[in-house]
Amino acid sequence: MRQLAGIVPPALAKAVDDARLAYADLWKITQEVLKLSRENSNINALALTMGRQRQLVATALDDLSALHALVESKDFKATR
Repeated sequence: MRQLAGIVPPALAKAVDDARLAYADLWKITQEVLKLSRENSNINALALTMGRQRQLVATALDDLSALHALVESKDFKATR
């Protein structure tokens, strides 16, 4: 845009300046959208991880209960 400002006729210099400002605004908004998108992705990833963690803990507790019940159901006799 800076190079364009030196090439265009003086009558269009204002239009080039306006375009440069509009592009700067667009770039600023794009950066903010990217930042918010990353934050949102991080929140979603954390939520998924926490959900998986709860599922794994629940499965492990179920397996442990089943193992405990199996051990309790067996008769162990002392031998010499």
